[in-house]
Amino acid sequence: MAIEKALKYCRSSLQNVSRSFALTIPFVEKNILVPILVGYLEARVMDSFEDENTGKEIDSEKRAENINKIISIIKDPESLKSQKHIEDIGIAANDFISNPHYLDLAQNMDKVIILHKTMDQYSQSSISFWFGRMAEGMEKYLNTRIDTFEQLDEYCYYVGGTVGGFVTDLLIKNTIKADSSSIDILRMKSDDFGLFLQKVNIIRDFREDIIRNEKIFWPYQIFHEQEIIPHQTLDRLNEEKSMIILEKMISDATKHIGHVRNYINAVPEDYPGYKRFCMVNFLMAVETINKMKNNPDVFYSDSPIKIEKSVKDRIIENPSECFESVC
Repeated sequence: MAIEKALKYCRSSLQNVSRSFALTIPFVEKNILVPILVGYLEARVMDSFEDENTGKEIDSEKRAENINKIISIIKDPESLKSQKHIEDIGIAANDFISNPHYLDLAQNMDKVIILHKTMDQYSQSSISFWFGRMAEGMEKYLNTRIDTFEQLDEYCYYVGGTVGGFVTDLLIKNTIKADSSSIDILRMKSDDFGLFLQKVNIIRDFREDIIRNEKIFWPYQIFHEQEIIPHQTLDRLNEEKSMIILEKMISDATKHIGHVRNYINAVPEDYPGYKRFCMVNFLMAVETINKMKNNPDVFYSDSPIKIEKSVKDRIIENPSECFESVC
């Protein structure tokens, strides 16, 4: 009964914290659905402690402390220490997290962990390994400014590429149809998938990150080149310079597209649901990139850039056809 309640909560929470992944995670095959669902929610809690902002003064050491508590829970969910850490996370969340849905998730992490403990040992070990890397990277970049595109790649690997590594591990472990060549491609290109999705989010959320979270994920070098500071991109007097900066960000993100296509093409035929999951997330990210090209709303609109419902519906209805057109 507790497991059923936990699963119901996790599915409901997913709807609240990510509409796109709430659409696509249910596509994946049943034997890997729970690990991917749990992994996404646990990463969401870590990310909230990394960069959410309630307006209170919180130093990076306290952020790192809570991220490390989450990793400790993930690595040893049965321990008494983990039970204490779950309580601590729920209490601390009030000072860190302003988004009510993210806050609710952090305060109900016990339900996520109930589901976590139902996973097989391989899935638990894999998530511990990959999310341990994620935590290390988050902690590093709490105190490290992103100055270059190389640092942006590294940061996006830690927070996005690690998730790609985890879900690819699950796929390779469970497939019986993939040959060695396909497995090599999946392993080599999984980082690109995570980096691409992460960079699309970073571009789309630029205005909100500056105004609400006071976080800058775009490399400072591109602002220096235009002789402005990040906040000045939100001033229409600097629109020409802002659009040059946006073009550089989009160009950097699109370098991953070919690699992601290769990854998706390598997904084995016994996992069509996982392939659909990948295609839809990829296609919606591509459409979002297209929507942001030469679009000053990235800097000046109070509403985030979104693709039209008709475009989203077309992707979901026939992702294979849309994927072929992108290819």
